Amino acid sequence: MRIRIPQDIISQHIMPFCYCPKPPELLRDIRSFIEDYKVVKNCSLMFFHINEDEEEAIINRNAFIMSFFLNIINFCNDDKDVREVPTIKFGDILRRHVKNKNNYSMEVYDHVIMAYHLPIKEKERFGKYLWGLLTPEERTRFINVYYVDNFDY
Repeated sequence: MRIRIPQDIISQHIMPFCYCPKPPELLRDIRSFIEDYKVVKNCSLMFFHINEDEEEAIINRNAFIMSFFLNIINFCNDDKDVREVPTIKFGDILRRHVKNKNNYSMEVYDHVIMAYHLPIKEKERFGKYLWGLLTPEERTRFINVYYVDNFDY
């Protein structure tokens, strides 16, 4: 069964948005999100076996998700355990989300702490959520600290 969008919604709401130029900073941020995430994933997967079966691929993917999840939380929290010492920097990053914009209580950290108990698929979503809150410069610094600086040449 196909659902059709009414023509007036398309012409009055969708099309004007499509033709409206986007700010260059937003477009740069979107490109950075995607390309930098690919860099992180490729750097991580370099350490795994290339000739792997399906089961090994799932294990390697889950290992990447867990390492990215832990690394991004550590990066945002100045390499301190957020469950013990949530930093001001991490609070500032979390308040970039419209839902937390004016939340200056300790509750802003609760969903981060609860994320440690989520299943692996939800950890991946949460890692990407934090990745999206970072600026392109912070993403580059993350890659340099957790991946580039760790390579032995």
